[in-house]
Amino acid sequence: MSLTDVNPTDVEAAISRVRSYCDWHLAPAFAETVEVDGANGRWRLNSLKITAVASVTDIDTGLVVADIKFERGRVWSTASRASRTVLINFTHGYTVCPPDVVEFVRQLAKSGPVSPPISQATVGTVNVSYREPSFAALNDYRLPQIA
Repeated sequence: MSLTDVNPTDVEAAISRVRSYCDWHLAPAFAETVEVDGANGRWRLNSLKITAVASVTDIDTGLVVADIKFERGRVWSTASRASRTVLINFTHGYTVCPPDVVEFVRQLAKSGPVSPPISQATVGTVNVSYREPSFAALNDYRLPQIA
């Protein structure tokens, strides 16, 4: 699915808003290393699409943590109760952006560079309504909001 029918600047702005709302990058997939605090061999990452964990290293001891499992933003060890802080080298994100997200970006980009969103404007006798798609459509891709 292509976004060639939409202004590239508006597409970039829409992608930025989507990533901000979801609280992670979604696509493309890439590898990174992050320092994460956790407890009892459990850590939460800013991603809902972890595809691989290359290593988890205990910062206090420098030892690699064994028997790593992962799912939807959570990483844990079944064999270790590693220290609170670890370095996690992992790959995450969608290789190809999901079609519903691409379509949302298209609709948001077509609504133009409106920030904050304006629902209506009147100039003289002309009244124009703006409608951007509801961000609730992205809730399946949004990181859980922790208070």
